[in-house]
Amino acid sequence: MLNHPYLEFENTSVCAVLKKAINELEGNKDLKLTTPKEYVIGYLCKQLIEADVLNPSATQTNSL
Repeated sequence: MLNHPYLEFENTSVCAVLKKAINELEGNKDLKLTTPKEYVIGYLCKQLIEADVLNPSATQTNSL
C-alpha cells in the first residue's frame, strides 16, 4: 500500500517499534488485523504523538 493518511509517520522510530511489535503479535497468532497494517500503525503513531507521551526523538523521521 503506497498511499494512506499516515505517511508522515512511516519513517519514524515509533512506527518501526509498533510495526515490529504488531508483526510479532501476528506471527505468534495473538493478533489478526482486518484493517491494513499501515492504517493501524499510523493511527497508533498519531495517537501517541498527539498525547505527547513520547520522547521527541521517537517522532523524528529517520533518514534512509
